[in-house]
Amino acid sequence: MAALGVTGAAIAAESSPLSLTAGAAAATAAGDGTRAARLRHRAAALAARRPTYYGDAWAALGPALLDGSIDPCGDSAGSS
Repeated sequence: MAALGVTGAAIAAESSPLSLTAGAAAATAAGDGTRAARLRHRAAALAARRPTYYGDAWAALGPALLDGSIDPCGDSAGSS
């Protein structure tokens, strides 16, 4: 998955953990668990090979959001 500009043209041929995690989210939404798992694995492997602050954050946060470990829309403790 290349980085795309606002016109949709590729601006960088290299993938990022964020783009791979976004692809995994789309595959999950489409019901393609096999593809989602593959993309999540690629994101983690890329983050391990070339660590960056945001890449590592998304490589960790994305799977937790996708598998429900973190539910940003759930009720907070103590909220009314």
